[in-house]
Amino acid sequence: MAICGPNGCGKSNVIDAVRWVLGESSAKQLRGESMQDVIFNGSTTRKAVSRASVELVFDNAEGLAAGQWSQYAEISIKRLLTRQGESSYYINNLQVRRRDITDLFLGTGVGKGGYAIIEQGMIARIIESKPEELRHFLEEAAGVSKYKERRKETESRLADTRDNLARVDDIQQELTRQLEKLQAQAEVAAQFQQLKDSITEKQNLLALQRKLDAARDVENARRDIDTAQNALEAQLAELRALEAALETLREEHFTASDALHDAQGALYDANAGVARLEQQLLHLRQTRERLTQQLAGVRADLARLTQSRSELVREHEEWAGRHEEGQFAAEEATLAFEEENQRLPELETALRNADTAFQSARDALAAARSRAQLAQQQIAHQQKTLTTLKARQERLDGELARLGQGDADVLGEQREVLATLALEIEESTLAIADTEAAQQAGREQQAALRSEREQVRVDVAQLSARIAALQDMLRQDDDQPLADWLQRHGLDALPPLFDTLDVDPEWADAVEALLGERLLARWADTVPDDAAPGRQMLALPGNASVPSMVPGLSPLLDKVRCRDARWQAHLRHWLAGVYCVADIPAALAQRALLPAGVQLVTPQGHRLDAMALHFGGNEAGNGLVARKQALHEAEAQLQQLTPRLTTLDEQLAATEQQLAQREQQLRSLRPALQQQRDQAGKVERELARAEEANRQAQAQRTQLQDERELIAQQLEEEMLAQDEAQALIDNASDALLPLEEALDNARLAKSEAEAACELQRSRLRQAERHAQEARFAVQAADARRGELTRRQEELDTQQSVQEERAETLAIELEEIDEGEFDVDFQQAVNLRSEKELALARARDALNGYAQTMREREAEKQRIELGLEPAREQVSAARLKEQEARLALERFAEELAEAGADEAVLREKLGAGVKISTLTAEIGRLSQAVNNLGAVNLAALEELNSARERAGYLQAQAADLNAAIETLESAIRRIDRETRTLLQDTYDTVNANLKELFPTLFGGGHAELVLTGDEILDAGLQIMAQPPGKKNSTIHLLSGGEKALTALSLVFSLFRLNPAPFCILDEVDAPLDDANTLRYCELVKKMADRTQFLYISHNRLAMEMAEQLVGVTMQEQGVSRVVSVDIEAALEMRDAVPA
Repeated sequence: MAICGPNGCGKSNVIDAVRWVLGESSAKQLRGESMQDVIFNGSTTRKAVSRASVELVFDNAEGLAAGQWSQYAEISIKRLLTRQGESSYYINNLQVRRRDITDLFLGTGVGKGGYAIIEQGMIARIIESKPEELRHFLEEAAGVSKYKERRKETESRLADTRDNLARVDDIQQELTRQLEKLQAQAEVAAQFQQLKDSITEKQNLLALQRKLDAARDVENARRDIDTAQNALEAQLAELRALEAALETLREEHFTASDALHDAQGALYDANAGVARLEQQLLHLRQTRERLTQQLAGVRADLARLTQSRSELVREHEEWAGRHEEGQFAAEEATLAFEEENQRLPELETALRNADTAFQSARDALAAARSRAQLAQQQIAHQQKTLTTLKARQERLDGELARLGQGDADVLGEQREVLATLALEIEESTLAIADTEAAQQAGREQQAALRSEREQVRVDVAQLSARIAALQDMLRQDDDQPLADWLQRHGLDALPPLFDTLDVDPEWADAVEALLGERLLARWADTVPDDAAPGRQMLALPGNASVPSMVPGLSPLLDKVRCRDARWQAHLRHWLAGVYCVADIPAALAQRALLPAGVQLVTPQGHRLDAMALHFGGNEAGNGLVARKQALHEAEAQLQQLTPRLTTLDEQLAATEQQLAQREQQLRSLRPALQQQRDQAGKVERELARAEEANRQAQAQRTQLQDERELIAQQLEEEMLAQDEAQALIDNASDALLPLEEALDNARLAKSEAEAACELQRSRLRQAERHAQEARFAVQAADARRGELTRRQEELDTQQSVQEERAETLAIELEEIDEGEFDVDFQQAVNLRSEKELALARARDALNGYAQTMREREAEKQRIELGLEPAREQVSAARLKEQEARLALERFAEELAEAGADEAVLREKLGAGVKISTLTAEIGRLSQAVNNLGAVNLAALEELNSARERAGYLQAQAADLNAAIETLESAIRRIDRETRTLLQDTYDTVNANLKELFPTLFGGGHAELVLTGDEILDAGLQIMAQPPGKKNSTIHLLSGGEKALTALSLVFSLFRLNPAPFCILDEVDAPLDDANTLRYCELVKKMADRTQFLYISHNRLAMEMAEQLVGVTMQEQGVSRVVSVDIEAALEMRDAVPA
């Protein structure tokens, strides 16, 4: 299918849509800035839409799709994007993840970065891409993308597992150090607890002693309180009588104080009147003085203003004279400036004429020099050309001589080396295949051994756990007093009865039901002196009569065997008259025939005698016999499995050693094989280059001879041109001397004209400056005269104002009179003297009362001072009593909190024990505790917890190591499979490239070259030499040659791994018609297995298409598609009658 249309109509949008629906996430790859740019943004006549959607439909009738979608005959891939940024993917209308789309096309060449979509400019990028980028196409063709994804995930899990193992190791190391510390801390904690118990006992004794002392202190303090209280009450009675007398004096003192206050008020009023009159008189005097001073100041200002006005008048007359002089000087300077200005144009005209003559002479001289230099440059260029031509002639002679040498011997040697390397590669390949087969068999054997060992380990662990559980159930140490009693009498070393019995498994319950607690009996040669603290049976030596046997019945004793002969008599006695029957109905059938003292028992423990039926149960012995038998069986099985586990460990170690040896062999064989292949490839490339060089040698020799003849002809032409240029240089040198003399004369005339012109300009500037200075002087005189006039007016105004103010001040001064204030002031002074005498009498009366009160207050103070010591004595006595009582209560509480028994402590305390002795003992013990340092009281619990955690971490570390081994094995397997796929793909693609490159170019040679020894991480380079060229790098090819080379590589990949479709965007743009025809023929051949969709402007490429799609843009901003089926169109044409 071909897509055509004018530029900018939207043809490339088809490719962008395919890339987008396949999961492209980079807007830059879609020629946009953001992913929102793929949504139609409207045009001049259409509105913008809110979403973009693309759907691809694949025919999967042959079921070639991978994964869960292979069952569908048709697969639909759809992507939808909204302006809110929500992107959704669908496969067959089921919403999926973007990764599901990517996984579906892994290894098909269609995914992101595949070789099935070739956009504009991508052909050049393929050729110029780095080796690592070019390898990506090979990986896509090999289908190892899914392997890389699996390896990446495995490496990530392996890294996480190693991190976890490192953390577990760190925790184990820390836990080991913690265990050591906790062990030491547990020992310190035990010692600490002993010391604390001793300290507690000593502290209780000390508290009891102090409690007794505090009780005695309480009694003494209460007696002291009574004595001090009586003395305090006597002093308080005396104080109350004195306070009553003071109260009477205070009332009389208050009356005298009121009289004093009244006298003071009258005196204050009189003083206020005198002060007011004094203030008024002072104000009149100050006002008169102020007016006198202001009047004198105003008169002084009038005199100063008069003098200033006289000076201004004189200065005004002086500046008027300066103004007249400045006007005269300005007129003279203006006339001088006009005279100098008239002389300047003549001098400037002369300067321009001299400059014109100088420029003409300089141009003539420059032209002559330019002609001479041009001729000199021509000679230098011709000399360089001659040197180059001679060098090319020598190089051509050398190449012709080199082409004359034959390479037949070298080609023969290279072919022999290549054959030898092929044999070596085949031998190495066989050796690696044999080793890998043996390695695979060894791994299978290793897996089988590991599986069997793991099963045996599980069985051993289960048996060990069962044995431990059975031993725990059989252990009878729960009753500690009974165990101590058995140990004290030497009976704990003897096994109980059930530990010596072997009973048929079928009759274990019956024996259990009949013997009951006797199964726990122990053998005793003598009877202990004291009774057992619990239920315990002892078997004593002796014999007992056994009743006669009942014919026709099987005795239960036959089902029991005892390993200790001492118990035989007891068993015969306990099991005498007990016979075995199959079930209860059989027992009931025998009941009528049973003699007295005979019992029948079933395997379930049900018993029947002549009088009753006892249903069985093993409550008495709790299944001891069955458990004991189960314990023996488990121990026997464990003894059988232990040697097998050892054997499996040895076999597994031997197998792993063999695997390691074979792996080492493979690691040495594979690099050797790769080196042989690289060497063979290198020899093969050198051989191909040598053969191509021989084929091109003759053509190059003819071409070099023709080029040599052409160079000889060019040498003759360049020598003739060099002679002509030398003649031109000689003529130009003869013409330079007169032109240089003329230039010097013109330069001298120009310099003289410039000097005269500059002198005249200087005179003109000086005259202009004098005229300007004169004008400035006139302007300054005018400004100064105006300023003086303004100042004179201001002085006149100030003088009139000061004269008016002087008249006003004189009038105010005459109006001031002090005579009327003197009479009132004298009357006020006399009244103030009277009030002062009344105040003195009132103050004397008040002082008498105050003196009496001070005497009484001193007496009261003396009594109160005596009260304070008495109160302090009472308070001190009460404090002592309270302190003793609190001490008594505190020590009692301490003893109660400690749970101490005072009666026991009094016995330990005894007589003559001192508090200092107990305190010293407590201090010594406390110092011992302090010497222990910081004590972790929870060390024992932490130690047990840490030990449990250590066991758990050890199991975790083992699991992680096993996981690491499994993951590393998976990575090695992935690498091995990937290496094989890549090597096969590389060989096949290289062979296809060597075939397709000559087809497209009509000859030449091309190949892929690895840049490293390891194919997993080596890059790829394209070595291409079109017919007739011996380029050292592919970058020297033209644009069309690069395009054909890239197409050769792409089609070589398609031959190996055909993609469902291939999209080509104007890849034929740099091709001429001949190469376009080759390109079209190759596309036709490849179209049998792959659907091609290409964009082209080339007529030949369009003719190749079975269906032609035209893209137009009749409406601005909106693309239209017109599809034409070429075959249908041709059939319609043929169907039309002529």
